Amino acid sequence: MEALDSYHMMLSLAESFSTPFVIKAIIKLGIPNILAKSDKPIHVDEMCTILQAATGQAHNSEIVRRLMQSLCRKNIFEEQPAGVFGHNSLSRWLIDGTPKSLASFFLLTTSEAGQAAWHHLHELALEVTSSSTSAFAKAHGKSIFEFAANDPVFADLWFGFLDSFGHIIINGVLEGYDGFQSVAQVLVDVGGGTGLSVSKIVQAFPHIKGVNFDLPHTIASGTQNFPGVEHIAGDMFESVPKGDAIYMQKVLHNWNDEKAKAVLKNCYNALPVGGKIIIVDHIFDPHQKAVVDQDLGMLVFTGGKQRSASEWRELLASQGFSNVNFKPLPAVKSQAVIEAFK
Repeated sequence: MEALDSYHMMLSLAESFSTPFVIKAIIKLGIPNILAKSDKPIHVDEMCTILQAATGQAHNSEIVRRLMQSLCRKNIFEEQPAGVFGHNSLSRWLIDGTPKSLASFFLLTTSEAGQAAWHHLHELALEVTSSSTSAFAKAHGKSIFEFAANDPVFADLWFGFLDSFGHIIINGVLEGYDGFQSVAQVLVDVGGGTGLSVSKIVQAFPHIKGVNFDLPHTIASGTQNFPGVEHIAGDMFESVPKGDAIYMQKVLHNWNDEKAKAVLKNCYNALPVGGKIIIVDHIFDPHQKAVVDQDLGMLVFTGGKQRSASEWRELLASQGFSNVNFKPLPAVKSQAVIEAFK
């Protein structure tokens, strides 16, 4: 009996790949948004009628019911009574167009480009020397950043995913970290993407002038106009704009130590004596499933890694930073503000 139990557990793991793809199907059909617009749960037949009116295409109610019931068995959406579906606390994160929606993340990770990367994961284990490549680069011949620069559809999902996580993280930072008040004037957000995070910092601390620094294609197509924020295009591996403090939110985990040191060297050179770097990132703990899973995600998609507290200290010290402080963020699990000074 015990052998059969373990067999079925492994079988269940093999079949678990289907859940993200069922979620993807539901998102692409627009069902989370249809349910969000209703003040009560909707029967699957009515749901398909609404979908047909919106798209001009008939939908198979039996298939839709089976997809929804599959997710309900995993506590995503609710069914009561039979065939009548509504949102719950998990499924509401799939409503597209909301600031913290995870719809883009599911569409990104289940995209053909994203899935292709996993087929090359084993190749990384065959490289006996330290490598900065990723399984994604093995699959596509270019990094995920280069791929996004040349694929507008993928780039939209990428920026959507970054903004979704960005909203949650920066809110947690502003709630749990009190070090922005001491920034004299200029705060440079290195790898700031759309500029969302630095804009929220400037909004909360109006004495700060924000600089959003990212790659040229990101600045050209992915940014928004935020009061008090200047967008500057460039390459952090070549140089970083000067500022009184530097902010980096979930950037360095994208890179191996060699690449991360190159960025930190440029950050150090851009700061005045006494200036500080403010890093928001994971603190790796091998006993925490979520951060271990995210470490694997870095390996697959960017070639980076999550770092322990001692690894962060060593990395920062190697480029001249001192007085390293860790300030856990209760609102953002396994992440912290890592503060260090020139």
